[in-house]
Amino acid sequence: MPAEFGPSTQFAVLEEKISSLRRQLITITVMGVLLMAALIAFQVGGRSSPGPGAGTIEAQRFVVRDAQGRARAVLQSLESNGAQLVFFREPLAGDRWRSQVMPGPFAFGVRDWRGNPQLVLTNAEGAQVALMPNSLALSRSDRGLVLIELPPVAGGRIILADTSGTRTTLSAATMRASGASAGRR
Repeated sequence: MPAEFGPSTQFAVLEEKISSLRRQLITITVMGVLLMAALIAFQVGGRSSPGPGAGTIEAQRFVVRDAQGRARAVLQSLESNGAQLVFFREPLAGDRWRSQVMPGPFAFGVRDWRGNPQLVLTNAEGAQVALMPNSLALSRSDRGLVLIELPPVAGGRIILADTSGTRTTLSAATMRASGASAGRR
């Protein structure tokens, strides 16, 4: 014959089950609160801790495009260990700027090319002024070139070139000698 539970035994079993459910509910609640606290601490800690790259955007190039998607300016790291900032005379469609960024066609360019800083200004007709620490070049594609060089040794020199490529070089020594002989006359 099966044993029957009396009302007090059934009541005790139900109390034990309720007590077990309460403990499980408390455990789940505490674990949930701890998990939420850990997630919040992780988010807040990640935002407030300044580390390398905090507030920094990094890339090998930044391209400024107009409303039609054409490149107007580029700030980039060069493959030849330099960097440059160029503003194009005419907007360049698509990624055409990639093949034309090194030599031109920019109206204004600043670059560090192989450790040599340069500032280049170019107009729409091709006239160009290039300023570097040891030289100043003035050129036009149809009129020739004037290059003033200030090398660290042996004084400076001026190089004049015409459109045929014929060059005349005036060194500092030549100019001093010309000045001295002109003074004797």
